[in-house]
Amino acid sequence: MANVTVTPCAIAGLFEIEPTLHTDARGYFMETYNQRDLQQAGLTMRFVQDNQSMSCKGVLRGLHFQKQYPQGKLVRVIRGRVFDVAVDLRPGSETFGRWHGVELSAANHKQLYIRALPTAFWCFLTKRSFATNAPIFTTPATKAVLPGTTPPSAFAGLSLRANTGETRWQRATGCKTVRRCC
Repeated sequence: MANVTVTPCAIAGLFEIEPTLHTDARGYFMETYNQRDLQQAGLTMRFVQDNQSMSCKGVLRGLHFQKQYPQGKLVRVIRGRVFDVAVDLRPGSETFGRWHGVELSAANHKQLYIRALPTAFWCFLTKRSFATNAPIFTTPATKAVLPGTTPPSAFAGLSLRANTGETRWQRATGCKTVRRCC
């Protein structure tokens, strides 16, 4: 019996994952990754690298992507809250320019699996940490980042913008720019 619920998103290769939480008087236990359960749900990733990041509330970590070797990610929050966004920048994709955002938190235990979509970014809603797992090694020579200070013109043609000029995720989260951590 699977200890995880996997829900495909509107963008191909993007999945929200909810591990089963087992609680008792001592607290809780959950499997944050079980290869067999995820394979039964159609996800065949194997992780080779763990990454962890911490920032303050309102900090936006830029659009990270691997130009030559797209890197999938399983993102989960171990403390606090993060608004995680994946953007489809694959030329020719039916969902090119579309994005999917989900709040991940230590309280809701949700995870987001991004299967080699070229880019993702995070807005920190609290001063806390989050972790990601990568199924391939990061290749520094092919890594690129569009920082949170990227001007709006860089997103011309993408459906990221609301009529107000700010992005929908900026309005929802309060993230405006990259800030120094406190």
